[in-house]
Amino acid sequence: MRKCPECGFENRDRNKFCTHCGYVLEVSEEYAPQPKLEPIKANQISTTKSKTSGQEISAIIVIVLLFIGIAAYFLGEYIQSLL
Repeated sequence: MRKCPECGFENRDRNKFCTHCGYVLEVSEEYAPQPKLEPIKANQISTTKSKTSGQEISAIIVIVLLFIGIAAYFLGEYIQSLL
């Protein structure tokens, strides 16, 4: 716990501001969050780029839209046959 020099309120160690009065608390190296770094292994590094091209994505979108259109057509026909 850190004591605010302005009002004396006990704040959490990682607070940047006093919870009671809003005074800016100094962040020392002791309280600054330290990033946890792990070494990168050689097999984790990817040097290849994605091979999905814009044309492939467009083709997939067209196929999905066609499928939705065909399904909507047959669903409409089915609903009309019920009426």
